[in-house]
Amino acid sequence: MSAPFVPKQALEFDPRYLIKLSGGLTRTVADKVVSKCAPPLSSTSRIHDNGCGTGEVAKALIENGLVPAGATIAATDINTTFLGELNEVLKKNESWPVESKVMDATALTYPDNTFTLSISNMVFANVKDDVAAAKHVLRTLAPDGVGVVSVWRDSPWINVTIDAHYRTRGQDAALPLPLAASLYSTIELEKALDSAGVQNVQYEDVVVYGTMTDVKEWATIAWTFLSKPPSGWSQVDEDRWDEAIDIIVKDLTNGDFSHEENGVYKVKMVATAAVFRK
Repeated sequence: MSAPFVPKQALEFDPRYLIKLSGGLTRTVADKVVSKCAPPLSSTSRIHDNGCGTGEVAKALIENGLVPAGATIAATDINTTFLGELNEVLKKNESWPVESKVMDATALTYPDNTFTLSISNMVFANVKDDVAAAKHVLRTLAPDGVGVVSVWRDSPWINVTIDAHYRTRGQDAALPLPLAASLYSTIELEKALDSAGVQNVQYEDVVVYGTMTDVKEWATIAWTFLSKPPSGWSQVDEDRWDEAIDIIVKDLTNGDFSHEENGVYKVKMVATAAVFRK
């Protein structure tokens, strides 16, 4: 059986591409979320970096001096590649009070009433069941514990990739799963939290700027890892690859959401953080 077709322009997987793809935004959002939304912590606090990825929430809490001596952080994710990246960081920072585990955000194995603070940063768009994820956040929070769930409200660089998809594949072409997941909005989040029984939710907007020094490289990374059709790559994708990249580059550099400073493009993104107390 022959290997699936892959366009010759597509990049081979490297975790560093995912860091470039995010433009540092996951960490930037984490920094703002922990500074705006995290309650004062104590030596007995237990913190959950839920769906931690490479541990950006844990890093933000520690590096911003918000974790007092004695407090601990549980960092969990289903993606072992991301956890591997985090574990490399933890090896270099052995004093950090962080324990990483492979765990599905929709099926947490922690006991009820465990955490003082639970932060799910850019997680709910990528889980198979957002209501289940919300229920587990609520279940594992201790009484009076604080939960924070952040999602994108306005993400123009996803929108430009979707634009390239429709313009090169047609308006009837099914969205690739990563792009479809990126359309998850505050409306879906509100529904999930409500269905999970979460009450008295406050919503905070978080404005951040993603940066890219090489817009064409970013477009190539995005098209490679976000736009693979549900049915798999085709020869048409290879033939129209350059056209798709050009669309993304032009949309990014000409949009009113971006500007250039000293050779670096900055793209405005807006996240929303849902904050609630158990």
